[in-house]
Parts: sequence; C-alpha cells; structure tokens
Amino acid sequence: MKQSEYTFSLNTVSFNPGMAILAKASMSTAVFRPGFDISIPLFHKNHPEKGGEPGFVASNNFPAAKRYLLAFKGKRYVHGIGSETRNSLYHLHNERDLVLVTTCIHGKSWKDLKDERCDEDNAEYDR
Repeated sequence: MKQSEYTFSLNTVSFNPGMAILAKASMSTAVFRPGFDISIPLFHKNHPEKGGEPGFVASNNFPAAKRYLLAFKGKRYVHGIGSETRNSLYHLHNERDLVLVTTCIHGKSWKDLKDERCDEDNAEYDR
C-alpha cells in the first residue's frame, strides 16, 4: 500500500488489524480491545525519560519471552497535537526488542516542516 493510499480516522483504522495489537494514542473505546490493544498516553513535554531510583521495582515478572517487546511503525507529526509524544519515540528504539520507526511523510507541507531527524527516521521506516 502506498503512503498516499493510507487513510486515517481518529476512531478507526483503514485496514482489518486481525490479530495485530493496535498501539495508539487517544484510542476510542469503540475500537479498543481490552487485554489486547495498548492505549498510549500523551506525555507532558517535561515527563522524565527514566523512572525512579535503583531498587524501586519490587519484582520484574513482566512476560518478555517474545522476540519483540514493543513494535511500532507509524507517522510522526512534526507539528500539532501529539507531535511531542511521537517525536520522542526514537528514545525507546533500540533495534533489538524495542522497535519504533516513524516517517515524517504525510500531508502536503511535511517537507516545509520537517526537522533534523526526518531524513534518518524516513530511511529507518523504509528499511
């Protein structure tokens, strides 16, 4: 599917996700599947990148027996609502078990508004 053929709605996706987990900010309760999909909060721009002091976590029983703990491929908005959250996703990307790739290509004015990360992000997205 070409990027120009991709359509987006705040409440739906333009494809049948099947058994794919949807991870989306501000996900509608009409499409959210409890215990399956992930609703990502929009973080404040001053949210810390790392958590508390060492020893803060009492146990680490998170089930991470899969190859990828988190995978996200989507559009990164270089301006507007939600842009700060998506612009921060590259901090989580480690190319091993946390794979988060974004593209700046969307809309008509993306080239005029692109930032210093767009070329690198677009190349990683297309890889």
